[in-house]
Amino acid sequence: MSFSCRFITILILICHFSFGFLALPSKSEAFNSQLDSVSAFFLPNPMMRNCNLAGGTSIVVKVGKDQMLLCHIGSSFIGSLELFLYKTEKKSAEGINYFLNGVTDANKCAFIETISDLDNQFYEICFFNDGSMIDKATFEKGIKHTDNNSLKKVLTEIVEDL
Repeated sequence: MSFSCRFITILILICHFSFGFLALPSKSEAFNSQLDSVSAFFLPNPMMRNCNLAGGTSIVVKVGKDQMLLCHIGSSFIGSLELFLYKTEKKSAEGINYFLNGVTDANKCAFIETISDLDNQFYEICFFNDGSMIDKATFEKGIKHTDNNSLKKVLTEIVEDL
């Protein structure tokens, strides 16, 4: 095999493996299935890693022209940034404070907006004055509802670590 053929073969292999493993799929479902099979320690985003370690799945959602992350834990949805800051820096967001204190009145939300993920699944999200977010149904059911047991466990374990 000549030098140029070897070079082209190596180049093809490099491109195949590089783009095959590094390219992210455009659909969140494919992305979420990748997250399930990847160790949390190899996730590129600390908020995704934190969500995964909490037993959740990260969901990319469109908020206006931006993209944000929700963490889906059990039947509950909470902002990944709030969960990350709560766990790593012991900073509690307004939405988490209300949730932990048993507040279920959606009038506490600064505003409620329907947003979608990359697969056009829709979520009604309660945004608070500090920018934190939690799914409206999760918030209105409250900490005592069985649908929120997984989120309650994650948040109260964090509280006990303080």
